[in-house]
Amino acid sequence: MVTKRERILTALDREEPDRIPMFELIVDASYRTTAYGSKILSLFQSHARMPIQKMFLKGIWHLLGKRRRELLLRKLGMDIATLVNAFMIKNAINFDIDAVSVMLSAVTSKIELLSLDSYKDEYGRINKISEGNLLWYEGGTLNSHEVLDEWGFPNPLDPLRIKIFDTAAKITEKKGMFLIPCLGGMMETLYEAVGIEKFFYLLYDDPSFIRRIMDLQKKFLTELAKFLIEERNIEVVIFGDDSAYKSGPMMSVKHFEQYIFPRYKSIINAIHKRGAKALLHSDGDTRLLIPGWVKAGIDGLHPWEPTAGWTLAEAKDTWGDKIAILGNIDCNTLTYGPPERIQREVIQAIRDAGPGGGYIMSSGNSIHYGISPEHFRVMIETCRKYGTYPLSFPD
Repeated sequence: MVTKRERILTALDREEPDRIPMFELIVDASYRTTAYGSKILSLFQSHARMPIQKMFLKGIWHLLGKRRRELLLRKLGMDIATLVNAFMIKNAINFDIDAVSVMLSAVTSKIELLSLDSYKDEYGRINKISEGNLLWYEGGTLNSHEVLDEWGFPNPLDPLRIKIFDTAAKITEKKGMFLIPCLGGMMETLYEAVGIEKFFYLLYDDPSFIRRIMDLQKKFLTELAKFLIEERNIEVVIFGDDSAYKSGPMMSVKHFEQYIFPRYKSIINAIHKRGAKALLHSDGDTRLLIPGWVKAGIDGLHPWEPTAGWTLAEAKDTWGDKIAILGNIDCNTLTYGPPERIQREVIQAIRDAGPGGGYIMSSGNSIHYGISPEHFRVMIETCRKYGTYPLSFPD
Protein backbone atom coordinates (compact mmCIF):
# COMPACT_ATOMS: atom_id res chain seq x y z
CA MET A 1 0.00 0.00 0.00
CA VAL A 2 1.34 3.43 -0.96
CA THR A 3 1.83 5.73 2.04
CA LYS A 4 0.98 9.42 2.06
CA ARG A 5 4.67 10.22 2.34
CA GLU A 6 5.48 8.13 -0.74
CA ARG A 7 2.59 9.69 -2.67
CA ILE A 8 3.79 13.24 -1.94
CA LEU A 9 7.46 12.56 -2.63
CA THR A 10 6.70 10.76 -5.90
CA ALA A 11 4.66 13.73 -7.11
CA LEU A 12 7.43 16.13 -6.06
CA ASP A 13 9.81 14.05 -8.18
CA ARG A 14 7.40 14.82 -11.07
CA GLU A 15 6.35 11.22 -11.42
CA GLU A 16 2.99 9.45 -11.17
CA PRO A 17 2.11 7.98 -7.74
CA ASP A 18 -0.92 5.71 -7.28
CA ARG A 19 -3.17 8.77 -7.30
CA ILE A 20 -2.92 12.54 -7.21
CA PRO A 21 -2.01 13.55 -3.64
CA MET A 22 -3.71 16.37 -1.74
CA PHE A 23 -2.02 19.06 0.37
CA GLU A 24 -3.21 22.14 2.21
CA LEU A 25 -1.25 24.92 3.87
CA ILE A 26 -4.04 25.40 6.43
CA VAL A 27 -7.24 23.44 7.08
CA ASP A 28 -9.58 25.48 9.25
CA ALA A 29 -12.92 24.22 7.93
CA SER A 30 -13.80 21.45 10.35
CA TYR A 31 -14.41 23.16 13.67
CA ARG A 32 -14.12 26.84 12.69
CA THR A 33 -11.02 27.13 14.88
CA THR A 34 -10.42 30.81 14.27
CA ALA A 35 -14.05 31.80 14.68
CA TYR A 36 -14.39 30.02 18.00
CA GLY A 37 -11.08 31.44 19.20
CA SER A 38 -12.34 34.93 18.39
CA LYS A 39 -15.53 34.39 20.39
CA ILE A 40 -13.59 33.21 23.43
CA LEU A 41 -11.19 36.14 23.17
CA SER A 42 -14.03 38.63 22.76
CA LEU A 43 -15.67 37.30 25.93
CA PHE A 44 -12.39 37.70 27.80
CA GLN A 45 -11.95 41.22 26.41
CA SER A 46 -15.41 42.32 27.52
CA HIS A 47 -14.68 41.28 31.11
CA ALA A 48 -11.09 42.57 31.19
CA ARG A 49 -12.19 46.05 30.08
CA MET A 50 -14.44 46.53 33.08
CA PRO A 51 -12.86 49.16 35.38
CA ILE A 52 -12.22 46.95 38.41
CA GLN A 53 -10.88 44.01 36.41
CA LYS A 54 -8.74 46.32 34.29
CA MET A 55 -7.17 47.95 37.34
CA PHE A 56 -6.51 44.51 38.87
CA LEU A 57 -4.86 43.20 35.70
CA LYS A 58 -2.64 46.28 35.40
CA GLY A 59 -1.52 45.85 39.00
CA ILE A 60 -0.62 42.19 38.54
CA TRP A 61 1.17 43.01 35.28
CA HIS A 62 3.26 45.71 36.97
CA LEU A 63 4.26 43.42 39.85
CA LEU A 64 5.55 40.72 37.50
CA GLY A 65 8.43 42.88 36.28
CA LYS A 66 9.70 43.32 32.73
CA ARG A 67 11.71 40.09 32.44
CA ARG A 68 8.91 37.89 33.76
CA ARG A 69 6.44 39.65 31.50
CA GLU A 70 8.62 38.93 28.47
CA LEU A 71 8.98 35.25 29.36
CA LEU A 72 5.29 34.91 30.10
CA LEU A 73 4.26 36.51 26.81
CA ARG A 74 6.66 34.42 24.76
CA LYS A 75 5.42 31.23 26.36
CA LEU A 76 1.79 32.30 26.02
CA GLY A 77 2.31 33.15 22.34
CA MET A 78 3.96 29.81 21.67
CA ASP A 79 1.31 27.87 23.61
CA ILE A 80 -1.44 29.53 21.59
CA ALA A 81 0.42 28.78 18.35
CA THR A 82 0.92 25.17 19.42
CA LEU A 83 -2.78 24.79 20.18
CA VAL A 84 -3.99 26.45 16.96
CA ASN A 85 -1.57 24.42 14.80
CA ALA A 86 -2.69 21.22 16.54
CA PHE A 87 -6.36 22.07 15.88
CA MET A 88 -5.75 22.72 12.20
CA ILE A 89 -3.63 19.59 11.74
CA LYS A 90 -6.33 17.48 13.38
CA ASN A 91 -8.82 19.08 11.00
CA ALA A 92 -6.65 17.97 8.07
CA ILE A 93 -6.48 14.47 9.50
CA ASN A 94 -10.27 14.36 9.76
CA PHE A 95 -10.44 14.99 6.01
CA ASP A 96 -7.74 12.37 5.36
CA ILE A 97 -5.66 14.46 2.94
CA ASP A 98 -2.04 13.50 2.36
CA ALA A 99 -0.06 16.46 3.71
CA VAL A 100 -0.44 19.63 5.73
CA SER A 101 1.80 22.37 7.11
CA VAL A 102 2.74 23.52 10.58
CA MET A 103 3.44 27.26 10.87
CA LEU A 104 6.76 28.01 12.57
CA SER A 105 7.36 31.67 11.73
CA ALA A 106 6.60 34.66 13.96
CA VAL A 107 4.51 32.95 16.58
CA THR A 108 5.80 34.45 19.82
CA SER A 109 4.99 37.72 21.53
CA LYS A 110 7.97 39.75 22.72
CA ILE A 111 8.14 42.65 25.20
CA GLU A 112 4.74 44.12 24.35
CA LEU A 113 1.71 43.29 26.47
CA LEU A 114 -0.93 41.19 24.80
CA SER A 115 -3.06 44.29 25.23
CA LEU A 116 -6.48 42.78 24.58
CA ASP A 117 -6.61 44.73 21.33
CA SER A 118 -3.25 44.00 19.67
CA TYR A 119 0.23 42.63 20.24
CA LYS A 120 3.65 42.56 18.60
CA ASP A 121 5.11 39.28 17.43
CA GLU A 122 8.78 38.36 17.40
CA TYR A 123 9.36 40.26 14.15
CA GLY A 124 7.86 43.43 15.63
CA ARG A 125 4.70 43.05 13.56
CA ILE A 126 1.59 44.56 15.12
CA ASN A 127 -1.30 42.15 15.02
CA LYS A 128 -4.82 43.36 15.69
CA ILE A 129 -7.14 41.16 17.72
CA SER A 130 -10.73 41.61 16.60
CA GLU A 131 -14.00 39.77 16.47
CA GLY A 132 -14.11 37.46 13.44
CA ASN A 133 -10.33 37.67 12.92
CA LEU A 134 -8.32 36.30 15.78
CA LEU A 135 -5.14 37.89 14.41
CA TRP A 136 -5.06 40.59 11.74
CA TYR A 137 -1.85 42.25 10.53
CA GLU A 138 -1.92 45.99 11.21
CA GLY A 139 1.62 47.24 10.65
CA GLY A 140 5.36 46.82 11.16
CA THR A 141 7.86 48.49 13.47
CA LEU A 142 11.25 46.95 12.63
CA ASN A 143 12.22 49.82 10.31
CA SER A 144 15.69 51.10 11.22
CA HIS A 145 19.10 49.93 12.38
CA GLU A 146 18.42 51.46 15.81
CA VAL A 147 15.09 49.66 16.26
CA LEU A 148 16.61 46.38 15.09
CA ASP A 149 19.52 46.75 17.52
CA GLU A 150 17.11 47.30 20.40
CA TRP A 151 14.50 44.71 19.40
CA GLY A 152 16.78 41.91 18.20
CA PHE A 153 16.00 39.23 15.62
CA PRO A 154 14.12 35.96 16.19
CA ASN A 155 16.01 32.84 17.24
CA PRO A 156 15.26 30.07 14.71
CA LEU A 157 15.97 27.37 17.27
CA ASP A 158 13.94 28.84 20.10
CA PRO A 159 12.93 25.78 22.21
CA LEU A 160 9.35 27.02 22.26
CA ARG A 161 9.32 27.10 18.44
CA ILE A 162 10.68 23.57 18.29
CA LYS A 163 7.93 22.52 20.70
CA ILE A 164 5.32 23.67 18.16
CA PHE A 165 6.91 21.46 15.53
CA ASP A 166 7.32 18.47 17.84
CA THR A 167 3.69 18.65 18.94
CA ALA A 168 2.53 18.73 15.31
CA ALA A 169 4.90 15.91 14.34
CA LYS A 170 3.55 13.60 17.03
CA ILE A 171 0.00 14.14 15.79
CA THR A 172 0.82 13.55 12.12
CA GLU A 173 3.14 10.61 12.74
CA LYS A 174 0.43 8.79 14.69
CA LYS A 175 -2.02 9.21 11.81
CA GLY A 176 0.42 8.64 8.95
CA MET A 177 0.08 12.16 7.53
CA PHE A 178 3.03 13.86 5.81
CA LEU A 179 4.07 17.06 7.59
CA ILE A 180 5.60 19.98 5.67
CA PRO A 181 6.78 22.76 8.01
CA CYS A 182 6.23 26.33 6.80
CA LEU A 183 9.22 28.49 7.77
CA GLY A 184 8.21 31.98 6.63
CA GLY A 185 9.97 33.63 3.73
CA MET A 186 12.48 36.15 2.46
CA MET A 187 9.90 38.68 1.25
CA GLU A 188 6.54 38.63 3.03
CA THR A 189 7.90 38.18 6.54
CA LEU A 190 10.19 41.20 6.18
CA TYR A 191 7.90 43.68 4.44
CA GLU A 192 5.37 43.00 7.19
CA ALA A 193 8.07 43.37 9.88
CA VAL A 194 9.21 46.72 8.51
CA GLY A 195 5.78 47.93 7.41
CA ILE A 196 4.70 47.44 3.82
CA GLU A 197 5.00 51.05 2.64
CA LYS A 198 8.17 51.74 4.63
CA PHE A 199 9.86 48.60 3.31
CA PHE A 200 9.62 49.72 -0.29
CA TYR A 201 10.83 53.24 0.55
CA LEU A 202 13.86 51.77 2.32
CA LEU A 203 14.85 49.86 -0.81
CA TYR A 204 15.94 53.29 -2.09
CA ASP A 205 16.47 55.32 1.11
CA ASP A 206 18.48 52.79 3.15
CA PRO A 207 19.38 49.68 1.13
CA SER A 208 22.01 48.76 3.73
CA PHE A 209 19.21 48.15 6.24
CA ILE A 210 17.27 46.01 3.76
CA ARG A 211 20.39 43.95 3.10
CA ARG A 212 20.98 43.58 6.83
CA ILE A 213 17.54 42.24 7.71
CA MET A 214 17.53 40.01 4.64
CA ASP A 215 20.84 38.47 5.66
CA LEU A 216 19.42 37.88 9.14
CA GLN A 217 16.33 36.25 7.65
CA LYS A 218 18.46 34.12 5.33
CA LYS A 219 20.35 32.86 8.38
CA PHE A 220 17.08 32.25 10.25
CA LEU A 221 15.59 30.18 7.41
CA THR A 222 18.81 28.26 6.78
CA GLU A 223 19.37 27.31 10.41
CA LEU A 224 15.76 26.32 11.00
CA ALA A 225 15.66 24.21 7.83
CA LYS A 226 18.96 22.51 8.66
CA PHE A 227 17.77 21.67 12.17
CA LEU A 228 14.48 20.20 10.96
CA ILE A 229 16.19 18.10 8.31
CA GLU A 230 19.10 16.87 10.44
CA GLU A 231 17.41 16.55 13.83
CA ARG A 232 13.76 15.86 12.94
CA ASN A 233 14.18 13.99 9.63
CA ILE A 234 12.00 16.41 7.68
CA GLU A 235 12.09 15.75 3.93
CA VAL A 236 10.22 18.79 2.58
CA VAL A 237 9.88 22.41 3.76
CA ILE A 238 7.79 25.23 2.35
CA PHE A 239 8.46 28.96 2.38
CA GLY A 240 5.40 31.13 2.96
CA ASP A 241 6.25 34.21 0.91
CA ASP A 242 3.47 36.21 -0.76
CA SER A 243 5.39 38.28 -3.30
CA ALA A 244 2.84 39.40 -5.88
CA TYR A 245 -0.46 41.14 -6.38
CA LYS A 246 -3.02 39.81 -8.81
CA SER A 247 -1.51 42.28 -11.28
CA GLY A 248 2.11 41.17 -10.85
CA PRO A 249 5.15 41.33 -8.51
CA MET A 250 5.16 43.62 -5.47
CA MET A 251 8.50 45.12 -6.52
CA SER A 252 10.56 45.10 -9.67
CA VAL A 253 12.10 41.87 -10.92
CA LYS A 254 15.42 43.72 -10.75
CA HIS A 255 15.01 44.07 -6.98
CA PHE A 256 14.10 40.39 -6.67
CA GLU A 257 17.26 39.53 -8.58
CA GLN A 258 19.28 41.79 -6.30
CA TYR A 259 17.82 40.88 -2.93
CA ILE A 260 15.63 37.76 -2.99
CA PHE A 261 16.69 35.13 -5.51
CA PRO A 262 20.39 34.88 -4.50
CA ARG A 263 19.48 34.43 -0.85
CA TYR A 264 16.94 31.75 -1.70
CA LYS A 265 19.58 30.00 -3.78
CA SER A 266 21.88 29.88 -0.74
CA ILE A 267 19.11 28.57 1.53
CA ILE A 268 17.87 25.97 -0.94
CA ASN A 269 21.40 24.77 -1.68
CA ALA A 270 21.74 23.99 2.04
CA ILE A 271 18.41 22.13 1.95
CA HIS A 272 19.30 20.12 -1.16
CA LYS A 273 22.73 19.31 0.23
CA ARG A 274 20.95 17.51 3.07
CA GLY A 275 18.70 15.55 0.73
CA ALA A 276 15.46 17.50 1.30
CA LYS A 277 13.17 19.49 -0.99
CA ALA A 278 12.02 23.11 -0.89
CA LEU A 279 8.59 24.39 -1.92
CA LEU A 280 7.43 27.99 -2.11
CA HIS A 281 4.00 29.53 -1.54
CA SER A 282 3.07 32.87 -3.06
CA ASP A 283 -0.33 34.20 -3.99
CA GLY A 284 -0.79 36.55 -6.92
CA ASP A 285 0.41 36.63 -10.51
CA THR A 286 3.96 35.32 -10.13
CA ARG A 287 4.73 34.70 -13.81
CA LEU A 288 7.67 37.15 -13.85
CA LEU A 289 9.13 35.69 -10.66
CA ILE A 290 9.03 31.97 -11.40
CA PRO A 291 12.23 31.94 -13.53
CA GLY A 292 14.17 33.39 -10.60
CA TRP A 293 12.69 30.97 -8.09
CA VAL A 294 13.36 28.01 -10.39
CA LYS A 295 16.95 29.16 -10.91
CA ALA A 296 17.26 29.38 -7.10
CA GLY A 297 16.28 25.71 -6.94
CA ILE A 298 12.69 25.42 -5.74
CA ASP A 299 11.19 21.96 -6.23
CA GLY A 300 7.55 23.05 -6.36
CA LEU A 301 5.31 26.12 -6.34
CA HIS A 302 2.00 26.66 -4.56
CA PRO A 303 -0.84 27.67 -5.17
CA TRP A 304 -1.08 29.17 -8.72
CA GLU A 305 -3.91 31.40 -7.51
CA PRO A 306 -6.73 31.12 -10.08
CA THR A 307 -8.10 34.61 -9.38
CA ALA A 308 -4.73 36.01 -10.50
CA GLY A 309 -5.28 34.60 -13.97
CA TRP A 310 -3.53 31.26 -13.70
CA THR A 311 -4.68 28.10 -15.42
CA LEU A 312 -3.09 24.81 -14.52
CA ALA A 313 -2.70 24.00 -18.21
CA GLU A 314 -0.45 27.06 -18.53
CA ALA A 315 1.48 26.15 -15.38
CA LYS A 316 1.97 22.55 -16.43
CA ASP A 317 2.96 23.34 -20.02
CA THR A 318 5.44 26.05 -19.02
CA TRP A 319 6.99 24.73 -15.83
CA GLY A 320 5.87 21.12 -15.34
CA ASP A 321 9.19 19.70 -16.55
CA LYS A 322 11.13 21.70 -13.94
CA ILE A 323 9.01 21.92 -10.78
CA ALA A 324 6.00 20.27 -9.18
CA ILE A 325 2.66 22.08 -9.48
CA LEU A 326 0.56 22.50 -6.30
CA GLY A 327 -2.89 24.11 -6.55
CA ASN A 328 -5.18 25.74 -7.76
CA ILE A 329 -8.85 25.03 -6.92
CA ASP A 330 -10.59 28.39 -6.55
CA CYS A 331 -11.32 29.32 -2.93
CA ASN A 332 -14.33 31.35 -4.10
CA THR A 333 -15.77 28.21 -5.67
CA LEU A 334 -15.01 26.23 -2.52
CA THR A 335 -16.73 28.90 -0.42
CA TYR A 336 -19.88 29.45 -2.45
CA GLY A 337 -20.20 26.28 -4.52
CA PRO A 338 -22.35 24.77 -5.78
CA PRO A 339 -20.93 21.24 -5.50
CA GLU A 340 -21.32 20.65 -9.25
CA ARG A 341 -19.02 23.58 -9.98
CA ILE A 342 -16.44 22.30 -7.50
CA GLN A 343 -16.53 18.92 -9.23
CA ARG A 344 -16.03 20.52 -12.65
CA GLU A 345 -13.04 22.56 -11.45
CA VAL A 346 -11.39 19.55 -9.81
CA ILE A 347 -11.84 17.39 -12.91
CA GLN A 348 -10.44 20.17 -15.11
CA ALA A 349 -7.43 20.54 -12.80
CA ILE A 350 -6.74 16.83 -13.09
CA ARG A 351 -7.04 17.01 -16.89
CA ASP A 352 -4.68 19.97 -17.07
CA ALA A 353 -1.97 19.03 -14.58
CA GLY A 354 -2.39 15.36 -13.70
CA PRO A 355 -1.01 13.51 -16.76
CA GLY A 356 2.58 12.41 -16.28
CA GLY A 357 2.61 13.17 -12.56
CA GLY A 358 4.13 16.15 -10.78
CA TYR A 359 0.77 17.53 -9.63
CA ILE A 360 -0.47 17.86 -6.04
CA MET A 361 -4.05 19.06 -5.65
CA SER A 362 -4.67 21.97 -3.31
CA SER A 363 -6.90 24.97 -2.93
CA GLY A 364 -5.80 28.24 -4.49
CA ASN A 365 -4.72 29.43 -1.03
CA SER A 366 -5.94 27.50 2.01
CA ILE A 367 -9.07 25.98 3.52
CA HIS A 368 -10.11 28.98 5.58
CA TYR A 369 -13.03 28.92 7.99
CA GLY A 370 -15.38 30.41 5.39
CA ILE A 371 -15.19 27.17 3.39
CA SER A 372 -17.72 24.62 4.54
CA PRO A 373 -16.57 21.07 5.37
CA GLU A 374 -19.11 19.77 2.85
CA HIS A 375 -17.56 21.72 -0.02
CA PHE A 376 -14.06 20.65 0.94
CA ARG A 377 -15.22 17.03 0.98
CA VAL A 378 -16.61 17.41 -2.54
CA MET A 379 -13.14 18.52 -3.68
CA ILE A 380 -11.47 15.58 -1.93
CA GLU A 381 -13.92 12.93 -3.10
CA THR A 382 -13.81 14.16 -6.69
CA CYS A 383 -10.02 14.09 -6.67
CA ARG A 384 -10.02 10.54 -5.34
CA LYS A 385 -12.60 9.41 -7.90
CA TYR A 386 -10.89 10.85 -10.98
CA GLY A 387 -7.31 11.30 -9.79
CA THR A 388 -6.25 7.65 -9.67
CA TYR A 389 -3.61 6.62 -12.20
CA PRO A 390 -4.09 5.74 -15.01
CA LEU A 391 -6.35 8.77 -15.26
CA SER A 392 -9.84 8.55 -16.74
CA PHE A 393 -12.48 11.23 -17.04
CA PRO A 394 -16.24 11.45 -17.48
CA ASP A 395 -17.55 12.16 -20.96
